[in-house]
Amino acid sequence: MVETLNQFMRRATGKPSVWEKKPLPTREPDGTRWQVDRRWWLLTVPLAVGFAFVWAVVLLTYLLPPFEVYGNLLAGTPTRNQFIFIAAGTVVLSAEFLFARHLFCRFACAVGLFQSLAWMGNRDAMVVGFARQRGADCNDCYSACDHVCPMRLKPRNIKRQMFTCTQCAQCVSACETTQKDNPRGALLSWVSDAAARQNEAGLRAGKQRN
Repeated sequence: MVETLNQFMRRATGKPSVWEKKPLPTREPDGTRWQVDRRWWLLTVPLAVGFAFVWAVVLLTYLLPPFEVYGNLLAGTPTRNQFIFIAAGTVVLSAEFLFARHLFCRFACAVGLFQSLAWMGNRDAMVVGFARQRGADCNDCYSACDHVCPMRLKPRNIKRQMFTCTQCAQCVSACETTQKDNPRGALLSWVSDAAARQNEAGLRAGKQRN
């Protein structure tokens, strides 16, 4: 949901979020171009409201029997309390999806929260590693890995400190695309075990030197 709305909002404003300070480059990692068009708002807002309505209904089914909730909706006869809950949930979630959807993924998603804590506590766990010794190869790139991250992180930094990283690997795909003509390959890749520890130690040492 977040990534879908990011794409629509980027088309409408040039930025994946209204809080983004600067517009993103108008090109994809493969070099294709796209244009900002305000008319995308005509799709972005209804889509956010639609997502919000679906989520509000699903949340209600945690409180009431799903058969009752969906049955009343299909018949067009929700009870007063059901209507108030769905209406209020749709309004609140619409605002959240349009203006602060990243906050939900960062702080309100219980699955993501515990997964991140477990992942950060295991230094041998698989993580996106950056070949810092080849950092000069990034000079020919427009920071594609930064621009594709749906959580607005800096993928070339220490991943273990990125509490909100969802490990979607879009940064890895972007790096592979932009470095496809590089005989040494991409600078971002999955690493684990000793390689993960070594990568983190190397990044820490590099940051201290800088």
